[in-house]
Amino acid sequence: MSKITYLDHIATLLPSEELEAFKASYQQQLPKTIKVVTSKMALSDFEKIVTIRWWEIEKTVHPDCFYVHKRTWSSTLGQHFLHQGGFFYIQELSASMSAPLLEAKPGELILDLCAAPGGKTVQLADTWSFVIANEPSNPRRKALIYNLNRTGMLNTAVTSFDGTRFGELYPEIFDKVLVDAPCSGEGMSYKTGWPLSWNEWLVCSLARTQVKLLASAIKTCKPWGTIVYSTCTLNQIENEEVIKKTLEAFGDQISLERSKKYRPHRDHTGGFFVAKIQKHSSIKPQNIQQSPKIPLFDTSNKLQFQVRELLKKDFWCENIADTILFFSTSSTIYITTKQYLDIHGKISLDKVGIPIYDIARDGRWIPNHHLGNLFGNLAIHHIFQVSDQQAQAYTEGKDISLRENTSLDEWFLTLKRRDYGFSLAKNVSGILKNKMI
Repeated sequence: MSKITYLDHIATLLPSEELEAFKASYQQQLPKTIKVVTSKMALSDFEKIVTIRWWEIEKTVHPDCFYVHKRTWSSTLGQHFLHQGGFFYIQELSASMSAPLLEAKPGELILDLCAAPGGKTVQLADTWSFVIANEPSNPRRKALIYNLNRTGMLNTAVTSFDGTRFGELYPEIFDKVLVDAPCSGEGMSYKTGWPLSWNEWLVCSLARTQVKLLASAIKTCKPWGTIVYSTCTLNQIENEEVIKKTLEAFGDQISLERSKKYRPHRDHTGGFFVAKIQKHSSIKPQNIQQSPKIPLFDTSNKLQFQVRELLKKDFWCENIADTILFFSTSSTIYITTKQYLDIHGKISLDKVGIPIYDIARDGRWIPNHHLGNLFGNLAIHHIFQVSDQQAQAYTEGKDISLRENTSLDEWFLTLKRRDYGFSLAKNVSGILKNKMI
């Protein structure tokens, strides 16, 4: 295949009068965009807090996503304590377009087939559906787990399968599936400048994998379920042609509901493509489904009572939702939602929910950062309200020094900022020892 420049390729996709506008768009810096985690903080509170103190924000097409413009806070968005505390996620506006098309609802089981680093999983889980986030790459899966823990997405589980095999391993069990496929990333190249050449061999290789991923997603989705396919690239081979081949392969078993390509010079976003597909009938798997590994979790009523009583005793946490489920391994106690029980033993999982207690060798339960982050809103005992400066210092790994006349017990304390759970610390001789992960 002959090599051509990236702009030569783009010129084949656009009307000639738009090429200069496209080139100019790559010289413009897009504003930062954030998604507020509404399961942790009310939108009205978030807007009030940040606009009074730090940032100028602007609403986008999504009510929980904002452009961030002027900033008086010296740290970057990623370093800000509200980000480290999981109250928002930094995400390109174009990248936020695919997950909402699934119209996720509480109680639904959703698969994010290519999930890392986790922005779209957070979008989906923030609706209180239960989301399986799949990522086969170990380094990327670590980033995914970090982001799910940071944002408190307890209604999630993580798997590590080759996404192209998911449909044969677990046929027709998900209500909805998102395929944000690995791609050539042409839509994001404004960040570093466009490449000097366009590698058609690489693009075609990626497209073959994308077709397999989309077919797998269709197979693992229930009849009359919804599949959304997206890429952050602009060429037709990875976008329209992938959809065309998929429609031809599945015939009247599926239909294309809508598709859209976001172009930088037209939509003032990064380049992006998204397509929504409806599945109309059952598709029987060709291979035998594997036998899942059943995790050795304790989900007993006794454990539910013990954890709730301990949270009530130590932090006076009342009104813990009935939908919450606690479970333990030999070393850790986790929190998730009862919807997990619907898939327990049916899918081989790498991780479920969020860890809140470590179990010491002598059997003691030691609370961790996530407990303060998740239950700080409910806690009214053993709490400490931090200032903005203290919260920022804490996210940077520093301890907090208390005044000498403090009456706080020498024990674990949930840290709050404006009555929202932020983290957890241990008071040792007037020093709040940093427990942030």
